[in-house]
Formats: sequence, structure tokens, C-alpha cells
Amino acid sequence: ADDIGAAITEAKAMVNMFTSTTSQSRRMASFEEAHTTLERIRKRSDEPSLRVPEAIRARIDFELGHLYQHWGDLERSRVLLASSVPMLRSQTEEPVTHHDAAQALGWSAMDRGEHEEAARHLGEALEINKVAWGNCPCIVIRYAQLARNLSMQGRFDEAEAVLASAPNIGPVRGQTIGDPMSYVAVM
Repeated sequence: ADDIGAAITEAKAMVNMFTSTTSQSRRMASFEEAHTTLERIRKRSDEPSLRVPEAIRARIDFELGHLYQHWGDLERSRVLLASSVPMLRSQTEEPVTHHDAAQALGWSAMDRGEHEEAARHLGEALEINKVAWGNCPCIVIRYAQLARNLSMQGRFDEAEAVLASAPNIGPVRGQTIGDPMSYVAVM
């Protein structure tokens, strides 16, 4: 795409198509398709004649980092997210950008086993979600991510308390209270 706005939209769409599944549990785009598209956009943005702002390059790197994260290449993801997030945060007050950055950094840290860092970022994503969108049903996933981080550390009582504090959530019928895996989002 010659238009950088269209290129950013295409980059986001390809990442979403890779991370989303259809009703048949198939990805709408392969990693290779998404990666090739993002690298093409990244290379194009490096052309001196286009004079693409650093914030736009950071957005492309963020999307590429997000793609690597879902692919399981944690080191490439970590490097791209760490280099792009400060620029993205400095360029906007938009809650969605700050939320997405905190969430991606939280997942990245959790996947790498850096649970204290993950808790900080996932907590930030939850707080942004509360302020920007209130207690919409989608907020439950933020509580579940915090609980998952605690569960990965064997802190099951704390994970259960986090889940119990979430709005629109309750135990599954027939499950034992006290089992953190017995909670599901009711949306």
C-alpha cells in the first residue's frame, strides 16, 4: 500500500486474521501470510523518500511483535514490543493504545515467566479498561489474565479471589467452590 494509513490498517488486519479463528477453529491467515505482509510494510516504511514518522514505524513493530508473541517466538516479540511501546505511549493519550501496550507487555512477561512484571502490566491494562470502558462484560478477560498469571505461580487462592472479584462472573454449575478452574465468564 502506498498510503501509510492503509498500510497500518493492513498490518492490524493481518495480525487480527492470524490471531482470530473461524467457527471451524482455523486461523483466517497463516503466520507466513501475516509475517510476509508485515515485513513488506515494514520494509516499505524504511524507504527514505516516504519519510515515515517514528510513531508509525513503532506501530508496525508493535504489530509485528504481537504477531511473534502469538506465534510463540517470545524473544523476537519481547524485543519488538520493548522498542515500540515507549514511542506509542508517548504519542497518544488514547486509552486503546495504552491498554493494548500494557496487555501485550503483560502477556509477554507472563509467557517468559516474569510474573511480577506481568502482574504490573496486566493490572495496568485492567485499570485502563475500568476507566475507559467501565464494567462492560469484556473486562472479565482482564481479571482472567491476572488470575492466570497467579495460577502459573501456584497462587491458586489469590487467583480464585481475583476471579471472584470480577463483575459478571460466577462458578460453573456442578463445580466445587474453591477450584479456580471452576469459574467462567458469563457474557
